[in-house]
Amino acid sequence: MEMTFYLLYACCLPLREGRRVASITILITALYVAGLVGARNHSIASFYGNSIIFEFLMGILLGAYLIPFLRFSKALAWALLAISIVTLAFIESAAPDLPRALKFGCPAFIAIAAAVNLERRSAVPDLPALVKLGDASYSIYLSHIIVLAGLRMAVRFLGIDGSPGTAYVFIAIALLASAIVGLLIHEYIEKPLSRIKLGLGGLNNKPRNTTPQH
Repeated sequence: MEMTFYLLYACCLPLREGRRVASITILITALYVAGLVGARNHSIASFYGNSIIFEFLMGILLGAYLIPFLRFSKALAWALLAISIVTLAFIESAAPDLPRALKFGCPAFIAIAAAVNLERRSAVPDLPALVKLGDASYSIYLSHIIVLAGLRMAVRFLGIDGSPGTAYVFIAIALLASAIVGLLIHEYIEKPLSRIKLGLGGLNNKPRNTTPQH
């Protein structure tokens, strides 16, 4: 799904900024509708009928239009952040049939907006651990699926799948394990590769020796 979004966004890059967001909105909506219509006859179509694709659109709208203008009180920001976190924790059991974009996308949208507003108002202390997690966020994002798959296999192997309280313990362990694995990948794979890339870029940008040879 991520690659589909990146492809759609890349197609809209040549457009002016104002038209770019409108165009990607239309494309994502059209793809979603086509997925719903074709879901009965084709499994690939049903994949694109997943409302998760609108979460990418929410991120664009938040970054392009809302974040630059977000200005509300610290009290409201903390309240919105708390409400969104509680909603994310319990909405699956309270409303399992809601589309994913409403169930998880909207609370996450509100949480990010509130967190950005708090950061702008210097309401959050500068914690090096959180900065480190932010630096490693893309590595965490790429690796967490593998971590979760491994944890699910472990839960099934131990025969504790479905046991009372397992879900909450699983979530806590999954968060910690995903963060640790992502940090390790960031430190020992992503950063070294980035340094190599910068080094190669420096070599390519070095001026050529144009001194005449005698």
